[in-house]
Amino acid sequence: MKLVLGIFLFVFVQVSVFSAEISNSEIKFFVDHPTADVIGICLDVQSEKFSIQKVKDKFQLKSPFQIAIPIQKIQSGDSGRDRHIHEILGDPEFKDITARILSVTLEGEVYKIKGTLKVRNLQREFVSIAKVTPKTNSSFVIQGDFFVSFSEFELENPSLVFLKAKDQIKIDYKFEINH
Repeated sequence: MKLVLGIFLFVFVQVSVFSAEISNSEIKFFVDHPTADVIGICLDVQSEKFSIQKVKDKFQLKSPFQIAIPIQKIQSGDSGRDRHIHEILGDPEFKDITARILSVTLEGEVYKIKGTLKVRNLQREFVSIAKVTPKTNSSFVIQGDFFVSFSEFELENPSLVFLKAKDQIKIDYKFEINH
């Protein structure tokens, strides 16, 4: 009976589990400073493969995975500012910022992503809301954002002309996922 039910669910509900990986990425870091907003961009992340279950056109993460953001790849368009950003983030002692994605759950039309973010040796939990958009039969785009602060990671709050940036950092991300 269980076998028949399983076959029925697979055929009629369109359930599939597949291995996935990030093929294209864009992460933006927004910092609000009184004299000018600063945007750092990283287009090159490394990630572990992970498993996703697809039920009809909805997705569920089946295995946690890690994303590494190379600190040296974060660029703002100003080499002096970039060196300072890299230094604040711990380069050269620390090479990456890492995000461990622990769960992804569908809530209405959006996905709630829970994970941990590690900067230097400090790890903090985060929650993000994201949208998923199909791209091809074997890929989709996930796009979302979340906020962290310099203080929660014990990072120097950048300043220019004796004015400090706000303690908040907005992180936007966009990943193309292939399966």
